[in-house]
Amino acid sequence: MQLVDVKREKGEVGLSLTQWAELVESLYRLRDNPGINEQVRRLCFASHERLDTALVVVVAGRYKTRAWEVAFEANGSGCSDLRVSNEDRQFYVEVKRENIQDHDRYNTFSANASAVVEGLFSVLGEWLDRNNLRVEVKLSRGFSPSLVTKICGELRTKVPDAPLRLEQTIS
Repeated sequence: MQLVDVKREKGEVGLSLTQWAELVESLYRLRDNPGINEQVRRLCFASHERLDTALVVVVAGRYKTRAWEVAFEANGSGCSDLRVSNEDRQFYVEVKRENIQDHDRYNTFSANASAVVEGLFSVLGEWLDRNNLRVEVKLSRGFSPSLVTKICGELRTKVPDAPLRLEQTIS
């Protein structure tokens, strides 16, 4: 289940119920830490910053659970997110969220899926509009660009004769 948290131009981002529960638990665990009020304030930002802050708070909460002292570093450029210490050890922690949109596989899949949609629309768009129909295609996450032409060709031949509301497989 995905709870929508922030709307952005590129889509929606949010926290799952499990992530939300861990964030609340971490906030409770860190309630007496200096700087927690600033972190709570940053959780109210209407941008990706709230997700970054949520992850910092969760990481801090995990350290706190394992008996580390946790200090939130000042927000700004050139600063780490946390300073954690335990006995004679002290570390500075920089917390980063993974951005799936920066991954090559995601970008390749997205480009290939867009090519399939564009290819189908150019061939079947008028026919689908005229018949008030739509085609739903479920693609695996890992198909190569060389398959785009084959997928479009197979769909072009199968779609006009396919029974309505019945899932079909393609090779």
